[in-house]
Amino acid sequence: MTSVHIPQGIKTIGSYAFTGYNTTTTGPTQIYCEAITPPTIYAPFNVNATIYVPRAYVEDYKVVWGAYASRIVGY
Repeated sequence: MTSVHIPQGIKTIGSYAFTGYNTTTTGPTQIYCEAITPPTIYAPFNVNATIYVPRAYVEDYKVVWGAYASRIVGY
């Protein structure tokens, strides 16, 4: 799997959303989150992916998803 698309209506990303992926050998390299309001994350992403979010909301995502701020970019 190289990319994951999280649709606009998703409000939370559960603890096991990316369970089983190794940060260096498996899992997506791109995560596209289409929601305007950043979903709540209940556990850290266990992947080293670039996170694409709506361009107008990049700063909102960086505040809410602070641990991933350096990987968040707009599309």
